[in-house]
Amino acid sequence: YSSFSYDITDYVKAGENKFKVVVIDNAGNESSSGEITITNTNPSLTVTTSADNNYKTSDGYFYSNSDIDVTINVSDTNGLASLVCDSNNSVGLEQLTEKISRPNKDSTSGITRKYIATNVYGLTTEKEIKYIFDITPPQLNTQTYKDTNGNDKPYSTIGGENLGSETLPWFKSADLQLNGRFTEESSGISEIKYKLLNDNSNVVSEGTIPSSKQTGGYETFKSTISGFAESILGKSNILKIWAVDNAGNESSPRIFAINV
Repeated sequence: YSSFSYDITDYVKAGENKFKVVVIDNAGNESSSGEITITNTNPSLTVTTSADNNYKTSDGYFYSNSDIDVTINVSDTNGLASLVCDSNNSVGLEQLTEKISRPNKDSTSGITRKYIATNVYGLTTEKEIKYIFDITPPQLNTQTYKDTNGNDKPYSTIGGENLGSETLPWFKSADLQLNGRFTEESSGISEIKYKLLNDNSNVVSEGTIPSSKQTGGYETFKSTISGFAESILGKSNILKIWAVDNAGNESSPRIFAINV
């Protein structure tokens, strides 16, 4: 008897391929194998991340403020030849998870990471993930700016008074209008929160304040806060204000003593 091998890889195209082995001896006798069918389809490839449910931009980039865990599921009925990331970094077929580490500063733009699976016959499947790192919490702006007349105007006020003042004046009303803005240059504000406490640190009211996104990396807000009690024996109302952005970063509360 005799044995042989022949590489048919280059002859296998996409779809259904049929082959038959025919053997002819020196006397001209011929025999053939049964028909051999190879169905060649693109590999199955899915890529999921720990941030898939995070806030996304209109063009599909999700925001994250922490490491991103990536899970890759890949298979092919005929066998896999390779799995690469961004066409140059091999991802081991035996290790189908990876971690994208959070940087120490915000992303300057969206990042696209592409995964390419190739089967033994050269068919490929591509998947990509798109993400932006935002690790910076929003900041309440208590600075001042110059108006058209050159006068200093506060960005944030309560009862018309500058929240950036070292000491706020006494007020005459239990209802005070709060105006201001938070700086948020990346994912945008998810919500602005406040909490009003009396002189015994009991919560009088708390809630969220609607905001309006502006060009230039900030959002403005306006709300009337009610329930300020008369300050007796020098005991002040305490107002806390903070914000959470769409990446989940939460600013430290700014605390103000309000006397009525």
